[in-house]
Amino acid sequence: MMQTHLALWAARGEDRARDDSRHRLVLLLAMTESRHEQLGQKYCDALRAGCAEAAVAVVDAAVQEEVPAPEIQTEIIQPALVRFGELWADGTVTVADEHLASEITLRALTRLVEPLRVAAPASREKVLVAAVAGERHVIGARMVADVLAGAGFDVRFLGADVPTDALVAAVAEDAPRVTGLSCTCAPDSLAEALAAIAETSEDTRVVIGGAGVPEWLRASAYPWVGRSTGVVGVVEALLDSPPQVAPAGLRRHPRRAAERERRQTARPEPRRAAKAGVRLTPRQMQVLRGLADGKSTDQIARELFLTPVTVRNHIANILGALGVHSRLQAVVAAGRRGLIE
Repeated sequence: MMQTHLALWAARGEDRARDDSRHRLVLLLAMTESRHEQLGQKYCDALRAGCAEAAVAVVDAAVQEEVPAPEIQTEIIQPALVRFGELWADGTVTVADEHLASEITLRALTRLVEPLRVAAPASREKVLVAAVAGERHVIGARMVADVLAGAGFDVRFLGADVPTDALVAAVAEDAPRVTGLSCTCAPDSLAEALAAIAETSEDTRVVIGGAGVPEWLRASAYPWVGRSTGVVGVVEALLDSPPQVAPAGLRRHPRRAAERERRQTARPEPRRAAKAGVRLTPRQMQVLRGLADGKSTDQIARELFLTPVTVRNHIANILGALGVHSRLQAVVAAGRRGLIE
Protein backbone atom coordinates (compact mmCIF):
# COMPACT_ATOMS: atom_id res chain seq x y z
CA MET A 1 0.00 0.00 0.00
CA MET A 2 2.83 2.39 0.92
CA GLN A 3 4.49 1.74 -2.45
CA THR A 4 1.24 2.48 -4.23
CA HIS A 5 0.88 5.83 -2.43
CA LEU A 6 4.49 6.71 -3.22
CA ALA A 7 3.98 5.87 -6.87
CA LEU A 8 0.85 8.03 -7.05
CA TRP A 9 2.65 10.88 -5.31
CA ALA A 10 5.59 10.62 -7.70
CA ALA A 11 3.26 10.55 -10.73
CA ARG A 12 1.43 13.64 -9.47
CA GLY A 13 4.78 15.33 -8.94
CA GLU A 14 5.81 14.57 -12.50
CA ASP A 15 2.48 15.92 -13.77
CA ARG A 16 2.96 19.09 -11.74
CA ALA A 17 6.51 19.44 -13.08
CA ARG A 18 5.28 19.05 -16.65
CA ASP A 19 2.50 21.55 -16.03
CA ASP A 20 5.00 24.01 -14.50
CA SER A 21 7.34 23.53 -17.49
CA ARG A 22 4.52 24.14 -19.96
CA HIS A 23 3.39 27.16 -17.97
CA ARG A 24 6.90 28.62 -18.01
CA LEU A 25 7.15 27.98 -21.76
CA VAL A 26 3.81 29.71 -22.37
CA LEU A 27 4.93 32.68 -20.27
CA LEU A 28 8.25 32.85 -22.11
CA LEU A 29 6.51 32.77 -25.49
CA ALA A 30 4.05 35.43 -24.36
CA MET A 31 6.89 37.64 -23.12
CA THR A 32 8.79 37.12 -26.37
CA GLU A 33 5.74 37.96 -28.48
CA SER A 34 5.04 40.99 -26.30
CA ARG A 35 8.62 42.21 -26.69
CA HIS A 36 8.50 41.66 -30.43
CA GLU A 37 5.25 43.65 -30.59
CA GLN A 38 6.78 46.46 -28.54
CA LEU A 39 9.82 46.67 -30.78
CA GLY A 40 7.62 46.39 -33.86
CA GLN A 41 5.47 49.28 -32.69
CA LYS A 42 8.57 51.38 -32.01
CA TYR A 43 9.83 50.56 -35.47
CA CYS A 44 6.49 51.57 -37.01
CA ASP A 45 6.55 54.80 -35.01
CA ALA A 46 10.04 55.50 -36.36
CA LEU A 47 8.77 55.00 -39.91
CA ARG A 48 5.83 57.34 -39.30
CA ALA A 49 8.26 59.95 -37.99
CA GLY A 50 10.49 59.41 -41.02
CA CYS A 51 13.43 58.92 -38.68
CA ALA A 52 16.03 56.49 -39.98
CA GLU A 53 18.13 56.80 -36.84
CA ALA A 54 15.23 55.72 -34.64
CA ALA A 55 14.47 52.74 -36.88
CA VAL A 56 18.10 51.65 -36.84
CA ALA A 57 18.13 52.04 -33.05
CA VAL A 58 15.20 49.61 -32.76
CA VAL A 59 17.04 47.03 -34.85
CA ASP A 60 20.23 47.53 -32.84
CA ALA A 61 18.29 47.11 -29.59
CA ALA A 62 16.84 43.82 -30.82
CA VAL A 63 20.32 42.60 -31.77
CA GLN A 64 21.65 43.54 -28.34
CA GLU A 65 18.78 41.62 -26.74
CA GLU A 66 19.98 38.61 -28.76
CA VAL A 67 16.83 38.33 -30.80
CA PRO A 68 17.82 36.07 -33.74
CA ALA A 69 18.37 38.16 -36.85
CA PRO A 70 15.79 36.27 -38.98
CA GLU A 71 13.21 36.93 -36.25
CA ILE A 72 14.05 40.62 -36.32
CA GLN A 73 13.22 40.55 -40.03
CA THR A 74 9.98 38.58 -39.79
CA GLU A 75 8.63 39.30 -36.30
CA ILE A 76 9.56 42.96 -35.86
CA ILE A 77 10.25 44.70 -39.17
CA GLN A 78 7.80 42.83 -41.40
CA PRO A 79 4.72 43.28 -39.14
CA ALA A 80 5.63 46.96 -38.75
CA LEU A 81 5.67 47.33 -42.52
CA VAL A 82 2.27 45.65 -42.74
CA ARG A 83 0.87 48.15 -40.22
CA PHE A 84 2.46 51.00 -42.14
CA GLY A 85 0.90 49.69 -45.35
CA GLU A 86 -2.50 49.70 -43.68
CA LEU A 87 -1.94 53.35 -42.75
CA TRP A 88 -1.20 54.08 -46.40
CA ALA A 89 -4.32 52.19 -47.49
CA ASP A 90 -6.58 54.28 -45.26
CA GLY A 91 -4.92 57.53 -46.29
CA THR A 92 -3.15 58.27 -43.01
CA VAL A 93 0.23 58.37 -44.73
CA THR A 94 1.14 59.33 -48.29
CA VAL A 95 2.93 57.55 -51.11
CA ALA A 96 5.96 59.69 -50.34
CA ASP A 97 5.83 58.48 -46.72
CA GLU A 98 5.69 54.88 -47.94
CA HIS A 99 8.70 55.36 -50.20
CA LEU A 100 10.63 56.93 -47.34
CA ALA A 101 9.69 54.04 -45.07
CA SER A 102 11.04 51.60 -47.66
CA GLU A 103 14.34 53.44 -47.93
CA ILE A 104 14.65 53.60 -44.15
CA THR A 105 14.00 49.88 -43.89
CA LEU A 106 16.58 49.02 -46.53
CA ARG A 107 19.07 51.02 -44.47
CA ALA A 108 18.01 49.32 -41.24
CA LEU A 109 18.38 45.87 -42.79
CA THR A 110 22.08 46.50 -43.32
CA ARG A 111 22.46 46.31 -39.52
CA LEU A 112 21.52 42.62 -39.73
CA VAL A 113 24.11 41.60 -42.31
CA GLU A 114 26.71 40.56 -39.73
CA PRO A 115 24.25 39.03 -37.22
CA LEU A 116 22.91 36.88 -40.07
CA ARG A 117 26.35 35.55 -40.97
CA VAL A 118 26.79 31.91 -40.01
CA ALA A 119 29.18 30.84 -42.78
CA ALA A 120 32.08 32.25 -44.77
CA PRO A 121 30.95 34.73 -47.47
CA ALA A 122 30.39 33.24 -50.94
CA SER A 123 31.53 29.80 -49.75
CA ARG A 124 28.52 28.01 -51.21
CA GLU A 125 26.57 27.86 -54.46
CA LYS A 126 25.63 30.93 -56.50
CA VAL A 127 22.09 32.27 -56.06
CA LEU A 128 20.47 35.06 -58.05
CA VAL A 129 17.60 37.06 -56.49
CA ALA A 130 15.49 39.59 -58.38
CA ALA A 131 12.11 41.31 -58.47
CA VAL A 132 10.32 40.71 -61.78
CA ALA A 133 9.46 43.41 -64.30
CA GLY A 134 7.05 45.98 -62.88
CA GLU A 135 7.75 44.91 -59.30
CA ARG A 136 9.04 47.85 -57.26
CA HIS A 137 8.79 46.29 -53.80
CA VAL A 138 12.07 44.63 -52.89
CA ILE A 139 12.27 44.56 -49.11
CA GLY A 140 11.13 40.93 -48.88
CA ALA A 141 13.56 39.92 -51.62
CA ARG A 142 16.32 41.85 -49.85
CA MET A 143 15.61 39.96 -46.63
CA VAL A 144 15.79 36.63 -48.44
CA ALA A 145 19.02 37.63 -50.18
CA ASP A 146 20.59 38.68 -46.86
CA VAL A 147 19.63 35.42 -45.14
CA LEU A 148 21.08 33.36 -47.99
CA ALA A 149 24.25 35.45 -48.08
CA GLY A 150 24.61 35.00 -44.33
CA ALA A 151 24.37 31.24 -44.83
CA GLY A 152 27.36 31.39 -47.17
CA PHE A 153 25.65 31.42 -50.57
CA ASP A 154 27.19 33.57 -53.31
CA VAL A 155 24.20 35.89 -53.77
CA ARG A 156 23.66 38.21 -56.73
CA PHE A 157 20.84 40.64 -55.87
CA LEU A 158 19.52 42.42 -58.96
CA GLY A 159 16.95 44.59 -57.17
CA ALA A 160 13.61 45.93 -58.40
CA ASP A 161 11.80 45.85 -61.73
CA VAL A 162 14.20 43.65 -63.69
CA PRO A 163 13.04 43.31 -67.32
CA THR A 164 12.57 39.72 -68.40
CA ASP A 165 15.23 39.92 -71.11
CA ALA A 166 17.76 41.34 -68.65
CA LEU A 167 16.86 38.65 -66.14
CA VAL A 168 17.31 35.86 -68.69
CA ALA A 169 20.64 37.34 -69.75
CA ALA A 170 21.80 37.50 -66.13
CA VAL A 171 20.84 33.86 -65.56
CA ALA A 172 22.70 32.86 -68.72
CA GLU A 173 25.81 34.83 -67.78
CA ASP A 174 26.03 34.17 -64.05
CA ALA A 175 24.76 30.55 -64.23
CA PRO A 176 23.25 30.53 -60.71
CA ARG A 177 22.35 27.17 -59.21
CA VAL A 178 19.16 28.76 -57.84
CA THR A 179 17.19 31.80 -59.02
CA GLY A 180 14.77 33.54 -56.64
CA LEU A 181 11.99 35.68 -58.11
CA SER A 182 9.93 38.13 -56.05
CA CYS A 183 6.41 39.24 -56.94
CA THR A 184 3.87 41.21 -54.92
CA CYS A 185 1.88 42.90 -57.70
CA ALA A 186 3.06 41.68 -61.12
CA PRO A 187 1.90 38.07 -61.61
CA ASP A 188 1.95 38.31 -65.42
CA SER A 189 5.58 39.39 -65.34
CA LEU A 190 6.37 36.52 -63.00
CA ALA A 191 4.78 34.01 -65.38
CA GLU A 192 6.67 35.51 -68.30
CA ALA A 193 9.97 35.38 -66.40
CA LEU A 194 9.42 31.76 -65.39
CA ALA A 195 8.55 30.80 -68.96
CA ALA A 196 11.63 32.57 -70.31
CA ILE A 197 13.94 30.91 -67.80
CA ALA A 198 12.39 27.51 -68.52
CA GLU A 199 13.01 28.07 -72.24
CA THR A 200 16.62 29.17 -71.89
CA SER A 201 18.10 27.47 -68.83
CA GLU A 202 17.71 23.93 -67.58
CA ASP A 203 20.45 24.21 -64.98
CA THR A 204 19.05 26.77 -62.56
CA ARG A 205 16.40 25.85 -60.00
CA VAL A 206 13.74 28.49 -59.29
CA VAL A 207 12.12 29.55 -56.03
CA ILE A 208 9.36 32.17 -55.97
CA GLY A 209 8.14 34.48 -53.23
CA GLY A 210 5.80 37.34 -52.44
CA ALA A 211 2.12 37.92 -51.86
CA GLY A 212 1.46 38.44 -55.58
CA VAL A 213 2.32 34.87 -56.59
CA PRO A 214 -0.91 33.25 -57.86
CA GLU A 215 -2.13 30.04 -56.26
CA TRP A 216 -1.58 27.91 -59.36
CA LEU A 217 2.12 28.78 -59.24
CA ARG A 218 2.36 28.26 -55.48
CA ALA A 219 1.16 24.71 -56.08
CA SER A 220 3.68 24.13 -58.89
CA ALA A 221 7.17 22.65 -58.92
CA TYR A 222 8.52 26.08 -57.96
CA PRO A 223 8.52 26.29 -54.13
CA TRP A 224 6.89 29.41 -52.73
CA VAL A 225 8.50 31.31 -49.84
CA GLY A 226 6.36 33.69 -47.82
CA ARG A 227 9.09 34.93 -45.47
CA SER A 228 12.84 34.82 -45.14
CA THR A 229 12.92 32.28 -42.32
CA GLY A 230 13.26 28.79 -43.73
CA VAL A 231 14.53 29.92 -47.13
CA VAL A 232 17.93 28.29 -46.57
CA GLY A 233 16.28 24.90 -46.17
CA VAL A 234 14.21 25.46 -49.31
CA VAL A 235 17.29 26.33 -51.37
CA GLU A 236 19.25 23.39 -50.01
CA ALA A 237 16.39 21.06 -50.92
CA LEU A 238 16.30 22.50 -54.44
CA LEU A 239 20.02 21.87 -54.88
CA ASP A 240 19.44 18.17 -54.18
CA SER A 241 16.31 17.92 -56.34
CA PRO A 242 15.96 16.82 -59.98
CA PRO A 243 15.29 19.43 -62.67
CA GLN A 244 12.00 21.24 -62.21
CA VAL A 245 9.14 20.64 -64.63
CA ALA A 246 7.54 23.92 -65.66
CA PRO A 247 3.76 24.09 -65.19
CA ALA A 248 1.77 23.50 -68.37
CA GLY A 249 0.47 27.07 -68.26
CA LEU A 250 3.98 28.43 -68.71
CA ARG A 251 4.58 26.51 -71.92
CA ARG A 252 1.81 28.32 -73.78
CA HIS A 253 3.54 31.62 -74.52
CA PRO A 254 3.44 32.04 -78.32
CA ARG A 255 4.06 35.78 -77.94
CA ARG A 256 7.40 35.21 -76.29
CA ALA A 257 8.38 32.59 -78.87
CA ALA A 258 7.47 35.07 -81.62
CA GLU A 259 9.50 37.80 -79.93
CA ARG A 260 12.49 35.51 -79.63
CA GLU A 261 12.23 34.62 -83.33
CA ARG A 262 11.94 38.31 -84.19
CA ARG A 263 15.06 39.15 -82.16
CA GLN A 264 17.02 36.38 -83.83
CA THR A 265 15.95 37.66 -87.25
CA ALA A 266 16.52 41.32 -86.43
CA ARG A 267 19.92 40.77 -84.80
CA PRO A 268 22.14 38.63 -87.04
CA GLU A 269 25.30 40.04 -85.44
CA PRO A 270 26.48 36.71 -83.96
CA ARG A 271 26.35 35.07 -87.41
CA ARG A 272 28.21 37.99 -88.97
CA ALA A 273 30.73 37.84 -86.17
CA ALA A 274 31.40 34.19 -86.87
CA LYS A 275 31.93 34.95 -90.55
CA ALA A 276 34.34 37.73 -89.61
CA GLY A 277 36.34 35.38 -87.43
CA VAL A 278 35.27 37.13 -84.22
CA ARG A 279 32.98 35.47 -81.71
CA LEU A 280 31.26 37.70 -79.16
CA THR A 281 28.67 36.57 -76.66
CA PRO A 282 25.18 38.15 -76.67
CA ARG A 283 26.11 40.10 -73.55
CA GLN A 284 29.32 41.37 -75.14
CA MET A 285 27.28 42.50 -78.14
CA GLN A 286 25.01 44.48 -75.81
CA VAL A 287 28.04 46.15 -74.23
CA LEU A 288 29.52 46.83 -77.65
CA ARG A 289 26.30 48.54 -78.77
CA GLY A 290 26.47 50.68 -75.66
CA LEU A 291 30.02 51.72 -76.54
CA ALA A 292 28.91 52.54 -80.08
CA ASP A 293 26.19 54.79 -78.62
CA GLY A 294 28.83 56.67 -76.63
CA LYS A 295 27.62 55.45 -73.25
CA SER A 296 29.85 55.33 -70.18
CA THR A 297 30.63 52.20 -68.18
CA ASP A 298 28.18 53.24 -65.47
CA GLN A 299 25.40 53.92 -68.01
CA ILE A 300 25.88 50.52 -69.63
CA ALA A 301 25.95 48.86 -66.21
CA ARG A 302 22.65 50.46 -65.19
CA GLU A 303 20.90 49.57 -68.45
CA LEU A 304 22.06 45.94 -68.40
CA PHE A 305 21.69 45.49 -64.63
CA LEU A 306 25.37 44.67 -64.22
CA THR A 307 28.08 46.02 -61.97
CA PRO A 308 30.62 48.44 -63.48
CA VAL A 309 33.34 45.87 -62.78
CA THR A 310 31.48 43.26 -64.89
CA VAL A 311 31.04 45.77 -67.72
CA ARG A 312 34.76 46.62 -67.65
CA ASN A 313 35.57 42.91 -67.84
CA HIS A 314 33.30 42.56 -70.88
CA ILE A 315 34.99 45.56 -72.52
CA ALA A 316 38.43 44.04 -71.91
CA ASN A 317 37.28 40.79 -73.53
CA ILE A 318 35.82 42.70 -76.48
CA LEU A 319 39.10 44.57 -77.01
CA GLY A 320 40.99 41.29 -76.90
CA ALA A 321 38.64 39.59 -79.37
CA LEU A 322 38.89 42.49 -81.81
CA GLY A 323 42.64 42.91 -81.33
CA VAL A 324 42.43 46.60 -80.40
CA HIS A 325 43.48 48.72 -77.46
CA SER A 326 40.76 51.32 -76.91
CA ARG A 327 36.99 51.63 -76.89
CA LEU A 328 37.02 53.88 -79.94
CA GLN A 329 39.15 51.39 -81.83
CA ALA A 330 36.73 48.63 -80.80
CA VAL A 331 33.74 50.52 -82.21
CA VAL A 332 35.59 51.26 -85.48
CA ALA A 333 36.81 47.66 -85.84
CA ALA A 334 33.32 46.28 -85.05
CA GLY A 335 31.80 48.55 -87.71
CA ARG A 336 34.30 47.39 -90.32
CA ARG A 337 33.52 43.76 -89.50
CA GLY A 338 29.80 44.34 -89.77
CA LEU A 339 29.18 43.56 -86.09
CA ILE A 340 27.34 46.86 -85.59
CA GLU A 341 25.57 49.19 -87.97
